[in-house]
Amino acid sequence: MNIITAAGSFLIVGATVGEATREHSRFMVEALVPEIVTERFHGDTAAMAEAIERLRRPAQAFFPEAMEYMAGLARGTGIDRSDLLAVLFAEDLNAVPAAPRPEKCSTMVVSTDRGRVVGHNEDFWPSFLGRMAVLDLTFDGFPRTVSLNYPGHLPHLAGSLNEAGIAVTNNSLWPPATPGLSKQFKHFRAALSRTMAEAQDALCSGPQSLTDHYTVISDREGVARSIEVSHALNSESDAEARDIGDGPFCHTNSVLYLPLREPDPNPAAKCRRLAALQELGRDRPPSSAQEMFDLLCRPDGILNRGPGNDLLGRPNSVTLATVVMRPRTNEFWCRQYGLEDEYDARVVL
Repeated sequence: MNIITAAGSFLIVGATVGEATREHSRFMVEALVPEIVTERFHGDTAAMAEAIERLRRPAQAFFPEAMEYMAGLARGTGIDRSDLLAVLFAEDLNAVPAAPRPEKCSTMVVSTDRGRVVGHNEDFWPSFLGRMAVLDLTFDGFPRTVSLNYPGHLPHLAGSLNEAGIAVTNNSLWPPATPGLSKQFKHFRAALSRTMAEAQDALCSGPQSLTDHYTVISDREGVARSIEVSHALNSESDAEARDIGDGPFCHTNSVLYLPLREPDPNPAAKCRRLAALQELGRDRPPSSAQEMFDLLCRPDGILNRGPGNDLLGRPNSVTLATVVMRPRTNEFWCRQYGLEDEYDARVVL
């Protein structure tokens, strides 16, 4: 697997990552931008530019350093920043009421004799298959952080662990998007946190663009939390956080406890992946990082799905990678899947 290491300012790190991911980032722009323009905006590039600007403004105000990173990424890849922003905000732009809701990520947390272990299968569009990278980055003034990443995006969004013992994973939920703060920027900032309070404040900042779930572990504080956020609530708050305890804890792409104004388009009762995770947690929970890794790497067609092995029958989603993190020992394990090969990476912070 491609492991990219960089340190310095947000601009310098972005440029370094951009140079190393230039080919895949250009592929994503060529594959995604015309599709978004055609299917979401009916060929109206001006309308897409306006939608991107509505997302950029609050993101810029929330975490301006992230936009410095994007400027560096544009420099390193040689791609116009406007095209990179279209890729960056692709999930926000495509989260509309009539859009299909493919299966996506799965997360499990267990307690072991060596601390909590979080396992996560990252599921998304097949166009990303074989194009992910592990980033080992140190931004000036922030803790060193290792993570799984999408080309052309902000770092730390598909499972991250930093040297302060903060681990973060994300599962997308399915109510439609509204104008607000993109999770790309909130998750990036949370991944660089040194405490649970700092990470939670970043993730719960609103208004929310998307409805999402985050699993956050702060090993040094002995705390693990499940955080669901949404704009579409029957409450004054945009978010609800619950302590996980000793687990096992499982989450997929269904809202489990937020008071939504409208019914969840992907109710938990219909989610086979959540049921499969809960059964494993009840009957044979993994007792180590290795057992968690072996469990989630097994191609069962439900929790781990490839192009030719999908028992769920939902289009436009495959398992891109498996991530396992053990914050107490600062271990990050990852397996990336491709069309023919698999690539493993293990980093100790």
